[in-house]
Amino acid sequence: MFRSLFGPKVLPLSLQPVSGEIYAHVFENPRTGVPRNLFWNMTVELEPVTIEGEEWDCSFGAEWLTWPVRTWRELDGMDLGKVLLPDMVEPPLYLVGEHHPATLQHLRLGGCRGPSFEAAVTASAQIRTEKGQRTIPVSFFCRLQFAGVIVVKENLQPSPTTPALAEEAVAKFMQMDGLRQARSEDWRYVLEPDA
Repeated sequence: MFRSLFGPKVLPLSLQPVSGEIYAHVFENPRTGVPRNLFWNMTVELEPVTIEGEEWDCSFGAEWLTWPVRTWRELDGMDLGKVLLPDMVEPPLYLVGEHHPATLQHLRLGGCRGPSFEAAVTASAQIRTEKGQRTIPVSFFCRLQFAGVIVVKENLQPSPTTPALAEEAVAKFMQMDGLRQARSEDWRYVLEPDA
């Protein structure tokens, strides 16, 4: 059982960032009451964690962020306090093949250089062990590459059938300034940064 790996000899863990990205996606789910909106997700790959001689991939994310920005460059200066729908934010820690719930205490983006931002993150993750819950502190600074805006065809009703319709869906939430034209990739459209 993976949870038995987190004994006193393993904790606390040192979680160091390797790389990160942030992207936006247009999403809606009328069945669950989620109206169409533009959501931001960030993922930070952390150095693998060695537990009992075995390396495990590790990453941290912050999903379903909503910020009052009209261009991606306006992410510079956004923080947790400016999130419009804070109850939707999900910050999982992925470790030892499992997602562990986390509490995000601090998130700030700044230092825009080209299509990237400096992220400051402080959180705590709850790791389930055989002896109960253990809290793992998560704190780092990391450069995030802006990967663009994604429109998953099946996430919208009606589904956009052309790149122009995908761009129209994005334009309702943010300006196209700083984005390339949408290109189709099988199940989604991608609007990459032009910088």
